[in-house]
Amino acid sequence: MTEISEIYLNLKEDMQNVTISTHEFITYIEDNDWFGIDPIVNNDTEDTQVFLPEDFYNNHKEKFLFFFSKKQMDIEKKRELIIKMMEERFPKTIHHFKNFDLKEKMTNSHFYHICDFFLTFLSKEIEDMTNSEIQELLKIYSHEMPVVECKIFAYFLNWLSDTVTKRIQKIEIKQRKKGQNTKYAYDFNTVCRLYYVLFSETCITENRYYEIIAKEQNSAVALLFLSIHMLCDLRDTDICRLPRPNLPYEPQIVLEKIENGNITDVEAIVAVEKIERELHIFEPAPNKTKRYKKVPYSKLFIPENAKAHMGRLFLAAEAHFQLSAGQKKNYIYPITTYELKLRTLKCAYAP
Repeated sequence: MTEISEIYLNLKEDMQNVTISTHEFITYIEDNDWFGIDPIVNNDTEDTQVFLPEDFYNNHKEKFLFFFSKKQMDIEKKRELIIKMMEERFPKTIHHFKNFDLKEKMTNSHFYHICDFFLTFLSKEIEDMTNSEIQELLKIYSHEMPVVECKIFAYFLNWLSDTVTKRIQKIEIKQRKKGQNTKYAYDFNTVCRLYYVLFSETCITENRYYEIIAKEQNSAVALLFLSIHMLCDLRDTDICRLPRPNLPYEPQIVLEKIENGNITDVEAIVAVEKIERELHIFEPAPNKTKRYKKVPYSKLFIPENAKAHMGRLFLAAEAHFQLSAGQKKNYIYPITTYELKLRTLKCAYAP
């Protein structure tokens, strides 16, 4: 195994004319899910060490050199490069997109970013996709891209519907109403109730949260996801990419101890602090804004008096994930229909 700092030094040596920070290097690997490799993290030393296979750098060297060589290009050269790449993989899509650009006259940056998205997420030409496939692509796009580029993409789909194929269903683009209050997602009373329902010791005890999350994976993930959402300014995609905690016991034993109240506060807090430490080491850029420079890395803020409770939620979600044998991509995931609905909870608080 090779320590990740040695791999970084190999890359710097091969790219002497390009400045690459450790943050950029690790973010790139992390954004690509470590290229299918599970890194080994050693927390026993003063400085946390991360190890990867000996052949990791050689196996992915060409990808590293290509990706980081683009740093020294100006946006016009990047646009030329990505057009060539699109012409090799999706010639029809880039032909239509260039024609659309003649009308839209988008910036080189927007053109490049949208094509970059195409190369990452398309599996075939857009005009050959079904409406359900396009809807799924739009769903991904709304999580990955800034609002202005989402609108450009929607306009492009509508343009395709008008000029290329009627099979593509037109997208309704809604504008915000003037004077509409969009500053907050929830009103004050809802926020107060959510905090009470999620973090009040009385509510946790009366509703037997730990018994529920030990038995039901969706309930464990729902409570964890909502709790993180209320504590941190993280998007859904960034919550799903949070590091995984280490289980102090076998998964089934962890769930039994949570159900019986035998997971200690220390064990739960250690789980949270391991996640916080990895975020601090790797400094992952927020998924939606990772292409921009000087964007603060994703941070997980958990108050000290909530760490033991949150640790139990993290441990339950991870234990269920390991027992599910890869049925889910991540141990945290958005749940649109919650098994545990807030209105069913017996909480005395009513704002």
